[in-house]
Amino acid sequence: MDTTIEKPVSRPGTGARRSKRRANGQFLPGTVGNPTGRPLGSRNRASLLMEAVLDGRARALTEEARL
Repeated sequence: MDTTIEKPVSRPGTGARRSKRRANGQFLPGTVGNPTGRPLGSRNRASLLMEAVLDGRARALTEEARL
């Protein structure tokens, strides 16, 4: 009967890094999934498109809405 315990095989690149996830894949409390996030000052694509469409027409649309 063989009672030796085999050492788990480590995957390349994992080294001594501490995992920021639980065994089930969820992030640990206080850990952010995307630490860099969206850059400050960046705008939503839809907002930029609407601004381009409405640029110069705001006064006319406001006057039309008042009637």
